[in-house]
Amino acid sequence: MLLAQGLSQSIIDTQLTIIKGDIANINAIKAAIANNSITTTGTSAVKLASHIISGIGGTPQMHISLSKPLTIDNPEVCAIAAKNIIQSLQEIYAAHPSTSQQRPSITVISTTGVSDVREDVPFGFRTFYHVVLADPHKDKKAMEDLVVASHQNIKHGKRWQMVKAGSGGQARSRWICEQIVKTGGESRFGQKVTLTC
Repeated sequence: MLLAQGLSQSIIDTQLTIIKGDIANINAIKAAIANNSITTTGTSAVKLASHIISGIGGTPQMHISLSKPLTIDNPEVCAIAAKNIIQSLQEIYAAHPSTSQQRPSITVISTTGVSDVREDVPFGFRTFYHVVLADPHKDKKAMEDLVVASHQNIKHGKRWQMVKAGSGGQARSRWICEQIVKTGGESRFGQKVTLTC
C-alpha cells in the first residue's frame, strides 16, 4: 500500500516501525511516539516522531432503534485515542523536558457532518448524518475538540478549509500522503481541512 503511494522501500524500512499495542495503553502510545527511544535510552536522547496521524475508528453496530439505529463497538474510541495521545505527549514532555522542543504535528482523520463552522453535507443526507450516524459523529467531534483544545494556535472555527482532493476513494489517502507525510505538513499547520472528492 505504501509503495503504491510512491514511498520507496528504503524509506519504509528506515521510517516505519510497528509497535504492538492499543490506543488505551499509554505506555504503548509513548513507545510509538518516541520510537521506543524512551525504553532503550532511559533519560537521554529521546527523539519524538515529527508527525502523528490518527485514522482510528470503530466497527459499526446496528440496533433496532429509531433514536440510535447505528453506533460503533466502542462509541468513544476516537476521543479516547486523542485524549491518550495528548496525555502521552504531556507525560513525555514532563519526564524529558528537552523533548518539548520537538513537538510533533498531530493530524486526525475525521468525517464530514461535524463542523461547527458550516453544514458540510448535502441537505438530503443530513438526517442520515445527524440521526443514524449520531454516535460515531459525536465521537469524531469530541476527538476534534480535544486536538483543537490542545493547540493554542488553532482557534475553533478559524482557518477551516475545504480542499478538492480529486476523484475516487483513494484520492483522500493520496492527498494526506502528499500533503502531510511527504512534505511534513507545515503548509497545513493550524488548519482544519475537509477533503472532498
